[in-house]
Amino acid sequence: MTTPPRLTRARYIAFLDSLPVHPSSVFFASTVGEVSKVKEILRENPDFDINWRNEQEGGCTALVRACERGHAAVVSVLLAHPSVDINLKGRYGRSPLASACHLGDISCARLLLNDSRVKVNEPDFDGRIALWLATYGKYLDIIKWWIVSGREMNLSDAMGDTIRTTWEWEKTEIVILLQRFEKNPNQTCDETGA
Repeated sequence: MTTPPRLTRARYIAFLDSLPVHPSSVFFASTVGEVSKVKEILRENPDFDINWRNEQEGGCTALVRACERGHAAVVSVLLAHPSVDINLKGRYGRSPLASACHLGDISCARLLLNDSRVKVNEPDFDGRIALWLATYGKYLDIIKWWIVSGREMNLSDAMGDTIRTTWEWEKTEIVILLQRFEKNPNQTCDETGA
């Protein structure tokens, strides 16, 4: 068996540049928060499959993975892509918003709540919605921002009455905020104490 000839550095780089970019490249760049790499790949490949799912990672897309890891700068870039499906679910059937709420990442949650394409009440495989995950994690800042955003708040979902459940978890500050919101959903955040 003969060994192929070694390429010079310049020829090796030219060879690498000639290879097609695989959709997993954005996924992996999103995983580690490499916003400049994500931008570069998307700029150079305008027809890129931004919704590619990594089946070995629970079917996560780059957007779900960036939300799971709290990479808000990457999330911002991905949300701007014209072909992104903002509601594709990943691991455990969690949407990007549910992933951000599970992590407690206010920056990613704010970006998603500001985007009217986001379906805020999409349940995961266990019936938990993003608001339930935020209350369970006691992420008061996300709940406050949710109220400020004016997005719908489903206080009764497949997991039951969110306020009652939150009370049982002894998360009093969140219970008070949600009760004030429930009584008057049109109030300003200042009126709810947020």
